[in-house]
Amino acid sequence: MKIIFIRGLPGTGKTTIAKQLARKFNARYLNIDEFKIKAKTGDFKKDCLYAYKMTLDSLSLLRKDKNINYIIMEEIFYNKKFVNDLIKFTKDNHFLSYWFQVKRSLRDLLKVESLRKRKIKNIKNDFHYLQKGIDSIKIKDEKVIKNLVISSTVKKIISFVNNFKLS
Repeated sequence: MKIIFIRGLPGTGKTTIAKQLARKFNARYLNIDEFKIKAKTGDFKKDCLYAYKMTLDSLSLLRKDKNINYIIMEEIFYNKKFVNDLIKFTKDNHFLSYWFQVKRSLRDLLKVESLRKRKIKNIKNDFHYLQKGIDSIKIKDEKVIKNLVISSTVKKIISFVNNFKLS
């Protein structure tokens, strides 16, 4: 099994990219945000911890399904323990994992955020805080992609995954 992880700030296109990759690879798409929404505790940190647990539980179930070749996951991935748990899970289960960090300019992120239908919007300081968390986690062989056009980013990821050779 192969797991493709897409991480980056809100507004970088992670969800759109992940959904397109899931279609292209006929993959199972795990949306970590859906687990956060299901938690509904009102406490963001508790909701995240619940979502992280549910994600690992889902992966444990999916690993037994021989009909699944790919899993696509997207999230900010700025929680070091969660990232380490995912890396350990992929190694323990002998899965190939591909990590991609998607980036956009702050100006573009703020523009996307202004168009979102949310009660609470991220502001410049939020993006800086989240990026600091992302940058604090170094993932071996992670590819960083500047997302200017979704379709080009999807093609780059597909090309990398299809041409990846084990060393």
